[in-house]
Amino acid sequence: GALYFYSTSTTYNYVTLPEIDESLDLSLLRLSFKLRKTSAAYHLKVGVMTDPNNKNTFVEVARVSPSATSTWEDFEVEFFNYTGSGHFIAFASDTTSTNTMYLDDVVLDFAPSCHEVSNVVVSGITIDQATISWTPISEGISWDVEYGPAGFEQGSTAGTTLTVQDTFLVLPNLTNGTLYDVYVRQICSG
Repeated sequence: GALYFYSTSTTYNYVTLPEIDESLDLSLLRLSFKLRKTSAAYHLKVGVMTDPNNKNTFVEVARVSPSATSTWEDFEVEFFNYTGSGHFIAFASDTTSTNTMYLDDVVLDFAPSCHEVSNVVVSGITIDQATISWTPISEGISWDVEYGPAGFEQGSTAGTTLTVQDTFLVLPNLTNGTLYDVYVRQICSG
């Protein structure tokens, strides 16, 4: 089963996770979960509360919205910008309109010290090259891009690794009609 949220412009829902130990810095955490909406442009707020019995202590950290109806979508929220004193991570329905959504597979863990990139996009495809671009999650200064024929084993001689300082790379010397796998990782200190 999943947790069902239903709210209107005059009602709300919120749920909290168990209290996080006060000695733990919430800015080090990442919350991942799945959402499914039933229709319309619904939103779910993720935040922190100092008192789980008082909705007025909710401090919003992120607002997420699934893009499709009846399809589960993965979301991640990090708390690196949270500076308050709350220790209850919470989900709250948006009360601007009728809002129905399902929440499932909630996982709270430490955020990685070296973040993954997001929005990896392939464009500018020609018979022998393609452009790969991505969005860094944090302040990266360089990235490893490894590519090779579809199914190649990372780190093997079947792939090619290039290090770049930009958030894009034109892959040269591709073979027409060949499928490729591409991996991008941020290079972090240490």
